[in-house]
Amino acid sequence: MKQFFITISIIAALFSGAFAQNQKGTLQGTLIDDYGEPVYNAYIKVAGTQTGTISDFDGRYSFGLEPGIYTIEISHITFEQLTFENVKIEAGKITIQNATMSSGSGLLLKGAEVSVKRKLAESKEEVINMQIRADRAISIIGNEQMTQQQSTNAADAVGRVTGVSVEGGRYVSVRGLGDRYSKTTLNACEVPSLDPDRNSVQMDLFPSNMISNMQVNKSYLPELPGDFSGGLIDITTKEFPDSFFMNFSLSLGGNSQAFFNPNFITYNGSKTDFLGFDNGKREMPDMAANTEVPNIVPVPGADNSQLEALSKSFGTDNNIHTKNGGINQSYAYNIGGTFGGKKVTGSKPWGYLLGASYRRNYSFYDNGSVGRFNAVSSTELNPQYLLNDKSSSDQVITGLYGNLSYSIKKYNPIGLRKLSLTTMRNQSGEVGTRILAGMWAEDAPVNSNAIFVSNTLQYLQRTLTNTQLKGEHSFTRADQSLKPTRIDWISSATISQQNEPDLRFFAYDYTVSSTNDTMYRINKAAYNAPSRYYRKMDETNWDNKIFLTIPLADRFDKKREFKTGVSYLHKMRTFRETRFDYFETNDFDGNINAFFAPENMNIASYPSTNANQYTFIKGNPAGNKKNSYDGWQNVMAAFAQINTALSQKWVFTGGARVETTDILVRSLLESQKAGKLNNIDVLPGINLIYNFVNRIDTSTYSDRKMGNIRFGYSQTLARPTFRELVPFPSFFFTGDYVLIGNPNLRRTKIQNFDIRYELVPSRGKTFSLSGFYKMFDAPIEKTQNPTAGNTEITFSNVGNATLYGLEMEWLQNLAFVNPRLEIIEWGFNGSLIKSIVTIDSFEYTVRKEIDETASPTRPMYGQSPYIFNTYFNIRNKVNKDSSDFTANISFNIFGKRLALVSQGDLPDVYEMPRPSLDVNLFKKIGSKSQVVVSVKNILNPQVKFVHNYARTDYIYSGSTQGIRWSIGYKHTL
Repeated sequence: MKQFFITISIIAALFSGAFAQNQKGTLQGTLIDDYGEPVYNAYIKVAGTQTGTISDFDGRYSFGLEPGIYTIEISHITFEQLTFENVKIEAGKITIQNATMSSGSGLLLKGAEVSVKRKLAESKEEVINMQIRADRAISIIGNEQMTQQQSTNAADAVGRVTGVSVEGGRYVSVRGLGDRYSKTTLNACEVPSLDPDRNSVQMDLFPSNMISNMQVNKSYLPELPGDFSGGLIDITTKEFPDSFFMNFSLSLGGNSQAFFNPNFITYNGSKTDFLGFDNGKREMPDMAANTEVPNIVPVPGADNSQLEALSKSFGTDNNIHTKNGGINQSYAYNIGGTFGGKKVTGSKPWGYLLGASYRRNYSFYDNGSVGRFNAVSSTELNPQYLLNDKSSSDQVITGLYGNLSYSIKKYNPIGLRKLSLTTMRNQSGEVGTRILAGMWAEDAPVNSNAIFVSNTLQYLQRTLTNTQLKGEHSFTRADQSLKPTRIDWISSATISQQNEPDLRFFAYDYTVSSTNDTMYRINKAAYNAPSRYYRKMDETNWDNKIFLTIPLADRFDKKREFKTGVSYLHKMRTFRETRFDYFETNDFDGNINAFFAPENMNIASYPSTNANQYTFIKGNPAGNKKNSYDGWQNVMAAFAQINTALSQKWVFTGGARVETTDILVRSLLESQKAGKLNNIDVLPGINLIYNFVNRIDTSTYSDRKMGNIRFGYSQTLARPTFRELVPFPSFFFTGDYVLIGNPNLRRTKIQNFDIRYELVPSRGKTFSLSGFYKMFDAPIEKTQNPTAGNTEITFSNVGNATLYGLEMEWLQNLAFVNPRLEIIEWGFNGSLIKSIVTIDSFEYTVRKEIDETASPTRPMYGQSPYIFNTYFNIRNKVNKDSSDFTANISFNIFGKRLALVSQGDLPDVYEMPRPSLDVNLFKKIGSKSQVVVSVKNILNPQVKFVHNYARTDYIYSGSTQGIRWSIGYKHTL
C-alpha cells in the first residue's frame, strides 16, 4: 500500500532563481526511496557551508547558487548521507540532481543515482511524517512506541491509537463501533478471524517482534477494501534489514490473582499443552468418530456391548482440581541481514529476517458474579440465577516468522525491482476451566437452599499460517521528466483453524433441607444434560491484488498520479460440531467422578443386574448436521483513483471501487435454509486536502511546520459473517440463552463524512482534531427473536442508524511548561461519539411496557461514547540517544457500550467503563543490553456488564482480571 503526501514546494527558492537568472543558477531535484516514494525532510547543502534547504513532502528541493562547481551533500535521519561531486551550476540555468536514497552504506557519487532499500517506518519521527503526508486520514503506531509501551502483541499496541478500543484483549473496534465495522489486514491482505462468532481478527496472535508498524485508516479511498467503516488496521511486517543484527529478549512475571495461587483451578490435559497444542488426548475416540452414535437408550435383553464400549471410550476423568498458578513468561529471538552482490559496490541484493516468539500467561479470578433476571414489577428485577463465577486460563502462544527479499538494481525486461516472500505461523492453545455456582429459581424465587452448579472444561486451539509473495515493478517512461510507471502485486494465502476438542459441560443442582439433608439432581427439563462437544473450524483465504500506478505531469509543482487495480478474495470455511450427551438411570449423588465411573457404564446386559445404576452416552445425529456448515465467499473488486493538485494549496484524491459479493452458507441439515448474498456495489471515495501551512525553519533547516485540513466522503459496507447467516444454536453456559444465526440477513450500507485538522508544528510534535458523521442503512445487531419459544438471541437488520463524533490527538514535550520538563513527552488522544439506532416496532413495544417514556431509538451495539488515552515518556537526558533510563506511563478508559440488546422486557446489557493504568521502566546496561520492568492493569478495575433498571444496576457478569507484572532483559548483538 502506497501513501502519497501533498505539500507546497519551496516557491521562494524557485522565484529567486527565476528573477536572478543572470547572476545565479538553480539546483533542484527530487528525492525518492527505493519504493519510489518521496523522501521528506532531507537536508541538501553545499559541502562545508550552511547553504541549502530541505526536501518537501513530495521529495522536491530547490535553491539558488552562484555559478561554479560544487560538492553537494544530502542527509536524512533515516538514510545514509549521499555526496555528489563536480555538480556544475550555470548562470540562468537549472541543474537537475535527483537521487534515490537508501539506508545502506554511505557512498561517494559523481552525478550518479543510488538505489538501495529503505527500512519501513518504525520510529516516532517516521510515523509522524507518514501521517501528515498521507492522502487519507490515518493513525499509526510504530515499533518504537510498541517497545516503549511493552506491547507484546498487536492487540496491546493498537489499543493506544486514537479512537481504538480492545475487547477481551483480542478484538479491536475503531471509533466506538463494534468489531463488525473494523477490518484487519496483514501487509494489505485479508486474514481471517479464528473465532466463528466474530468478524474481526484476534489481534493477540501477532507478536510485536514481527511488526514494523500498524496503520489505522480512518477514512476510505477506493484502493482500500470497501467493507469497513470504523477503521481498517493494516499490520506491516518487518523486512529487508539495513545490516546484520541479532537480538533476543525474555521476561518473567505473573498475574496478581494467579501467580502461585494454590486455588488455581484446572483439569488434566495433554502433555504438550505447554507448547500450544493438544497431543491427541482430547480427540474424539475412534469408535465415536467412525460410528454415528445413535440417540437411543439401552434395550433390555439386547446386546448393548457396543453402547457400553462407546460410553467407556470417552474416559472417566472429568474432575476439576486445584494447583498453584504459574509464572508468566515471554521469549523472543530475531536475526536478520543481507547477503549476495559484489564487494566492489557494497550493495547486497538479498535480505532476510527470521523471528520466533513464545508466550505463556496465567490468569484467574474467583470473585466473579453472573446474574440472570426477568422483570416482574416496575421497581425491580427478579433474579433467575445469582451465581459465583470462578475461572482460570493457561494460554500459550507461539510464533514463527520469516522474510526473504531480493532487490534488483539492474534493468530487466519486466521491470522487476523487488521480490519478497514472507511466511509466518502463529499458534495458540488455551486451557480454560470455569465453575459457576449459586442460587437459582426454577419455578420459584431464588433462595439460599436452591443451588445450581455448572462446570466447564475447555481447550481452545488456534492456528494461523500465512504465506505472501509480492513483487514491485518499475518501467521507465519515454518522457524522462515523468517518474516511472509502477506495478505492485501481492498474493496471500492463509490457512486458519480453530479447534475445540472435548469441550465438556456438567450441570446439576441441589437443595438443602431444614435438617441439612442435601438432595442432588440433574434436571434435563431445566438445562442441558452433561455433554461433550467437539468443534472444529477450518478456513482458507486466498487474497490477490495488483495495482498499476501511472505518474502524471506535475501540476502547480505538485505530484499527480493515476492508480487502478483489481483484486480477488476467496474464502472457504468448514465448521463441524459433534455433540454427545450423558444420560443416567441411576440417581446422581453429587459425585462427578462416580457419575463417570466405569462400573456405572456396564450396560452390555442391561438390565440384568440393577436397572437404577447405569450411565451411558447418546449421540445427536440431527443436531450435529444442523450445527455444522460449509461457507464460501468470493469478493472481486476493481478500482480507479486519481491524485491531483487543484491549486497550490488544494489536492484531490478520489475515485470509485466496484465490489461483487457472492456468499453461500449451508447447513449440513438440508432442511435448513441457506444463507446467501449476491451483490454488486459501487463504492465512491474522495478526499480533499487543504495545505494551509508549509514553512521551513531557515536558521537550522532542521524543522518544518506543516498543516492540513482534510475533507472526506465515502460509501462503504459491512457484510454478515458466515456464523451470522447459518441458523444453528449455541449457548454461553448450561441453562443460559441460545444464540442462533439468521439466513435472511442483508449487508449494511454506510455513508461516511470526515473532516480533519492536523498540524506538525515542529519535529516530533503533532496536533489533530477530527470530526466524522456516518449513516447506516440496515445495520446488523444482536436482538431478541420474538417468535422463539425459548430465550433466543439472533442477528437482525434493524432500521437505520447514525453515528457522529470528534477525535483529538496531541503529542508534545513539556518544555512549554518549564524548560526543565523537556525530558517529558506527553501524548493524549480522545474520542467523543454519539450513535442513534431506530429500533424495530416489536422492540419498541416491549420497551414501552417497561417504560412509558421509552425512546424509539437507542445506541448502536458495541459503540463506546468516549475513548481516552494518555501517556508520558520520561527520559533522564534531553538527548534520547544517550539516555540510559526511560519510563512510560499510560492510561486508557472507554465509555459504557451496549453489549446485548434486551431480552423480552429486560433492559439492555451494557459493558461499564473501566480504567487501565500501565507503567514501564527501561534501564540500559552498556550499549547492547536493557532491563525492562513492566506493571500493567495497576488499578485492576472490575470488568462489569449490567442491566440498569429503576436506577439500579443488576450485574449480568463481572470479575477482575488481576495486575500483571514482569521483569525482562533484552540483548542485541
